[in-house]
Amino acid sequence: GWVTADVSGFGLGLDDDGYLVSAGLRGRIGENVELEGSVIHTDFGGTDGDDTAFAVGGRYHFNKTFAVGAEYQQSDDVSSILAGVRISF
Repeated sequence: GWVTADVSGFGLGLDDDGYLVSAGLRGRIGENVELEGSVIHTDFGGTDGDDTAFAVGGRYHFNKTFAVGAEYQQSDDVSSILAGVRISF
């Protein structure tokens, strides 16, 4: 994937582009629950421009079309929690 970072404030100034590579496993536990784990590598170039994160997440499928989920990502510098919906068609 392609990533863009644009951060300013708090004495920071970053505006850069790079790439992202991710690999993981995803599978269903039962009929409605899906779990996943992955490794995500991001590289903006240079000596300090790369980072590797680990992610775990899950989704609950209400039916074949609609699911809600959450994911936790942890790297050396940043941790984040993501929440979202998935619509499949």
